[in-house]
Amino acid sequence: MIRWFIIFILLSGCGGGSASNCEIQNIVLQNEAIEVHLSTAGGSISHVSTIGGQNLINNQDLGRQIQQSFYAGEDQVYPDQHPAWTPWPWNIIQTGDVYGNKAPMTVQFQSDTRAVIMSTPMRWDRNNEPEYCATLINDITLINSMVRVHVSLVLSYECEIVNPIPHHQEMPAVYTAGNLDVLISGDNEIKNDKSIIWAYWEEPENWAGAYGSDGQGIAVYMDQAELFVGGRYENGMDHTTYFAPLKTLTLKPGDTLNYTYWIIVGTVQDIKDFIRSIQ
Repeated sequence: MIRWFIIFILLSGCGGGSASNCEIQNIVLQNEAIEVHLSTAGGSISHVSTIGGQNLINNQDLGRQIQQSFYAGEDQVYPDQHPAWTPWPWNIIQTGDVYGNKAPMTVQFQSDTRAVIMSTPMRWDRNNEPEYCATLINDITLINSMVRVHVSLVLSYECEIVNPIPHHQEMPAVYTAGNLDVLISGDNEIKNDKSIIWAYWEEPENWAGAYGSDGQGIAVYMDQAELFVGGRYENGMDHTTYFAPLKTLTLKPGDTLNYTYWIIVGTVQDIKDFIRSIQ
């Protein structure tokens, strides 16, 4: 099960303050409707906006953005493990680690509206520990006001996963700009209990999104989602809305995982129209 005891505000190497402190993007995709930036840290999505509009993505640290996060095995303790994240399971994420080290990546293909990124994910809790046994490929394509992302994760038999057990996999995790403070999923507004960090819910329509007072925002759709997690976080100037489609998987050395998710920019009605169109 995914367990976020502490929000990603720790020792990221990006500094505190606004949601755009981590200047990590330089791969730009654009069509007539939207602009998307892919970070040089693992190729995660660090900017999504309408043309000339506000960036809808939060970049406070390397644990945010729109990115993949995978878990496997039992909790372990390591000498270089961050004290706030110990013990912790095998946890690889696309952008970087809690210490602010960025994930290495290569661009396999790039055009105006599509990019294919191969990266080596980082062990989140460790200090500069790329997981070389894992290969992550993100194939990102802009289609009108939507972003289609096909993900491939390949684990070699050299992965040292201690006692593989089921975990929730974030497919992907989405952190949005602070002014998108209304979390909606299906026909419901999600309000997590303030005594916990995030809420969990089932969503038959397989989508969730964050929206501002003008009704505009950003959503994720993942047809394999079994569960969603998300909520609102505010700490001083650091405000963000988080949500992620989850699927429970037992990742093991030698496994391969493939899936596709969509990012939709616009209103709640736009996401509902999109779902009807693909179904």
